[in-house]
Amino acid sequence: MKNFGKLFRRHFWRHSGGSSLRSQIRGSESIGSPENWGVRVAILIYLWDGNPPFGEGVKDKNVADFRYALVESDDVPIEKQRGVYEELELPIAALVHSGNKSLHAIVRIDATDKAEHDKRVALLYEVCEKNGLKIDSQNRNPSRLSRLPGVERKGKKQFLVATNIGKSSWAEWESWLKESPDAKPWPEIVSFDVLDLPVFPTHVLPDVLRNWVEAESHSTQTPAELAALLALSVCAAMIARRVEVEPRPGWRAPVNLLVAALLEPGNRKSAVFSDAIQPLRDLESEDCEDAKPIVAKRQSERRRSETRLKRLEKIAAEKGDAEAAHEADELAVELAQQPEAVLPVRRVDDVTEERLVMVMAAQDGRIVSASPEGGVFDLMKGRYAKNGGTQFNVYLMGHAGDDLVVDRVSRGSIRVERPSLTCAFAVQPIVIKGLASEPAFRGRGLLARFIYAFPRSSIGRGRIAPPPVSEPTRLAYRSAIRTLDEIEEGRILRLAPDALDRFQAWETEIEGMLADGGEMESFRDWGAKLAGLTLRLAAVMHCVERGEACEINVKTIASAIEIGRYAILHAEAVLRMMHAADDTVEEDAQYIWRWVERNGLAEFTRRDVHQYGRRRFPAASDVDPAITELVRRGYVRQRALEAKARKRGRSASPRYEVNPAALETRNTEKCPHNTQKSLSESPDVHSEDCEYRFRQSENTKRTQVTL
Repeated sequence: MKNFGKLFRRHFWRHSGGSSLRSQIRGSESIGSPENWGVRVAILIYLWDGNPPFGEGVKDKNVADFRYALVESDDVPIEKQRGVYEELELPIAALVHSGNKSLHAIVRIDATDKAEHDKRVALLYEVCEKNGLKIDSQNRNPSRLSRLPGVERKGKKQFLVATNIGKSSWAEWESWLKESPDAKPWPEIVSFDVLDLPVFPTHVLPDVLRNWVEAESHSTQTPAELAALLALSVCAAMIARRVEVEPRPGWRAPVNLLVAALLEPGNRKSAVFSDAIQPLRDLESEDCEDAKPIVAKRQSERRRSETRLKRLEKIAAEKGDAEAAHEADELAVELAQQPEAVLPVRRVDDVTEERLVMVMAAQDGRIVSASPEGGVFDLMKGRYAKNGGTQFNVYLMGHAGDDLVVDRVSRGSIRVERPSLTCAFAVQPIVIKGLASEPAFRGRGLLARFIYAFPRSSIGRGRIAPPPVSEPTRLAYRSAIRTLDEIEEGRILRLAPDALDRFQAWETEIEGMLADGGEMESFRDWGAKLAGLTLRLAAVMHCVERGEACEINVKTIASAIEIGRYAILHAEAVLRMMHAADDTVEEDAQYIWRWVERNGLAEFTRRDVHQYGRRRFPAASDVDPAITELVRRGYVRQRALEAKARKRGRSASPRYEVNPAALETRNTEKCPHNTQKSLSESPDVHSEDCEYRFRQSENTKRTQVTL
């Protein structure tokens, strides 16, 4: 008792005022009669101050024994505080009402020294934080004082609520914690490898393109990426094979582009695709009308010459007529030197490799392969190939401008010098998923030659009845395409001195990103072509803005670099998807998570999931693999503390708790502001739309996100 009295005097007397404290304690019914208050107070001081000092002071350095830790939270109701304390079965020696809005829990930690004390307090606070209590971190110190029951504070009495609740010791609680999944701290989330992708920087486009892209995007309520990439590909097609860019001696690059925009069904890809290539269609129609008489005349002349050749060959063979043989030889040479007259074609859709080569040969080596669907990728895989092999050599040669020679048994050889193939594809993600599992696709570099866009869908967020693209904007875009078509062949673009400096700095930066640990380490094949892609983009935008001027300025190079930065993250996301197999379980897990995220659920039951996705999960057991996947990734966990078997009736459906950290990253445009709603508080939204997984960002910072 003598020691307890000393503790009381040194720890409380000088902090509370001796006479005032004595009068309050004597008047307290909770502390007992005045005759024995000293014994009771000494015991309470032992419990609530907890860690006895050496007797020389009340700082951390004076603490002699690290037995207890103080847990306090002011941000949740008293009832919830006690509920969490009891639910977590904390080894609480005493629970004290502060007289205000918190319960002070004096928790047994039984540490041997301060280092172990700090470690155990950190775990204790983390568990409480993960279970909904925002802990006052100022109480971490082992010398922290607590409230004294029976004493009034600002007119409100502090009182003892309970003693010796929960587990009896730290060791027992720590053992229990390992076996209780919903009391443990949340594990680190294993995301679905989805990136926070940037939106297309339309502000760097030439004015005429920017105006059309933004107007088209608004009119169709589609992502700007779709219109932007398609418009750039159409512009590139107009100057392909006519214009080349030479940043320095020894390096001359073509300007044709291969673009692929990925969007789920229902995103109006076809409408944007049609509007983007309409100027190309118009030019093709006009070319055909102008060429019809000429082509018809030449085809007639060729047919007559072929008929005459057959007659001469017959005479020479049957009668041995030397003169007929000589004329047949000369006519055969003449026909071989004259290509067959065909109507002009500027674009093709889904054609086989053999047919594409024939068309390129007939159209002076220049063609556009454009499609709003993904059939062309099936053809590349070799759908109609007799040997079942891939068929995309023409795409490789047509992108690089290398001479293309195809030997055919039935119809002889075809040779195309400096071929130029422009690709404009708008496809569904499912078309290219798992594409890289074909070794030839990635190994031969085809996938590394595309500029990709994987924009966020506008479904569910679009404006109803937006205004159409204005006639001046549409005509300006059409005029820009026609102006490009007038550029003559043989133009060589070079970089202005400051533009060259800026481009070389970009090349150096690219090399750093390709190095081990760099941003493009995992897709070096694509990154190695980024500098060339930047040059092509710069050349296209230069010709749109400045026509046939020979020097690309630094502003245009900077704009092309910004598009290149945008393309890095989209390429990474798309190439990852191409490597992924068709994983139904993962897709189902993402389907459930989008529902959780959209409604801001803090918890749900297995039955809730089945009721929501009954069309996707016909049987209740069908949801189990997807929920297990969410548990494995740390998005949810099954609650064990409340799982009590019912004595009667149907057994309770398993209940799952949602990781608060996962909800913090959700898109605020799609979810309510309250992230801690239960299912009963949330609207029962049975939406089957495929909400897109990528969030818009105003910069190109590379950030991993949950979904």
